[in-house]
Amino acid sequence: MVELPEKPYPLKPEARPILKWAGGKRQIMKCLISNVPGRFGLYYEPFVGGGALMTSLYNLGLLKRRVVSDINQDLVGLYKIVKRKPAELAEEVLSLKFRNNRSDYYTVRNEYNSMDGKFDVGKGSLFLYLNRHCYNGLYRVNSSGEFNVPFGKYRNPGLPTASDIMLFSQALKNIEIKGTDFGDAVKNSSEGDFVYDPLSRKPTSFSCGRMSV
Repeated sequence: MVELPEKPYPLKPEARPILKWAGGKRQIMKCLISNVPGRFGLYYEPFVGGGALMTSLYNLGLLKRRVVSDINQDLVGLYKIVKRKPAELAEEVLSLKFRNNRSDYYTVRNEYNSMDGKFDVGKGSLFLYLNRHCYNGLYRVNSSGEFNVPFGKYRNPGLPTASDIMLFSQALKNIEIKGTDFGDAVKNSSEGDFVYDPLSRKPTSFSCGRMSV
C-alpha cells in the first residue's frame, strides 16, 4: 500500500481536476490513496468522471502508463482536446463572454445542443462553462441526447484557468483515453495491473470504495 506523506495530503499537487463532477472522489481521496497497492503495472480507470484519483496518483508520481475511459462521449471528447490542444482550449475559455446568470446559461446550453457530433475546442469551452454553472456538476441528457441540466445558481463558480488546463493536460500526456464501456476498457488488463472500479461495491465509511488488482 502507498504510504502517505507526513504532512496533510496533498502536498503540492501539480494538477487538479478541471471539472466539477457528481460522484467525485475528492472528499475520500486520503482513504483511496492509502489503499492503492505499492506496486502495479498499468492503471485502469473505466469510470473516470472528473479524474480526481487519476490526478492525485499522477501528482504523487505513481502513474507511468494508464488507460482511462467513460461511456460519456462528450467527456471523452473534452479530455482528448485537453490532451492535444490545451493552449487553444485555454484561450477559447478565456475569450468566453458569458456570465454567471440564468439567461447566459440557457443561451450556452442551447448553443451546445445545436452543435454537431464533432467535439472541437469551441465545444470543449462550452462544456466547461456548462459544467461549472450547471446544477451539482451533473451531466444528463434527454431522450433526444440533449444536455438538459438546469442552471445551478452558484455565487461564484468560476472557470478553469489557463494554468489549470495546461497542468491537467500534462497529467493526460501518457494516457490512453477511451470512450467505451467497462468490459472493453479493461479487456487488455493482466495480472499485476491496477483496476479502480468504484461501482463494484457500494462505498461505506470504512471501505471508501473497492479497488481491484
